[in-house]
This record gives sequence, structure tokens and C-alpha cells, in this order.
Amino acid sequence: VRCVTAAMQTARYRAIGLNRRIKLSCSDQGNLELDMRKNGRWVFLERVKLPTGTRTRLNAEPVFHPEGHVVPLCSVFVQVEHYRRRISISMAGRIQVMPLP
Repeated sequence: VRCVTAAMQTARYRAIGLNRRIKLSCSDQGNLELDMRKNGRWVFLERVKLPTGTRTRLNAEPVFHPEGHVVPLCSVFVQVEHYRRRISISMAGRIQVMPLP
């Protein structure tokens, strides 16, 4: 959960600092990736390696804007064995972690 929330915060700070839109997505290997919008296309910026055994699923790929907001609203579902959490991010970039049954 800390790795995922850190990736979200990193995406937001990078968007503000680089004055570019940053997209958070899941790679085919199950890690998180940050892509930067440059010249009208998405360019790979950074990979966030998740611990072995961690499963993640995004219900959307959030784009972090330089103004600090996030579109669309997004939830990331994280599971490690029986430990399950939903991480939600608001339009203002606030991150909330909630346990799942």
C-alpha cells in the first residue's frame, strides 16, 4: 500500500515540478509506471517496482495535471495474500486507504 500511495504522490509532484501531465498505469509485469505527456504522446518516465506477490488493479488510469488536480477519479485495488485495500484518489489529489472485506 505504501508503494502505491508513494507512486501516486510521486506522479502528482512530478506533474507539478515538470509542468507536464503524468499518467499512472499498471505494466504487464504488475508494476506501476509513470508516463509523461510530451509532444502530444505519452512517454515512459519511471517504473515503480512493487513487492513480490503484490497484485494491483486500477479502475482507471489517473492523469495528474500540473495545476495539482487528477482526472479521472480513480481507485487502486491492492492485494497481498489476505491483505486487501482500496486506495482512492480525489480530483484534488487526496489519497484515502480503505480496508476491503
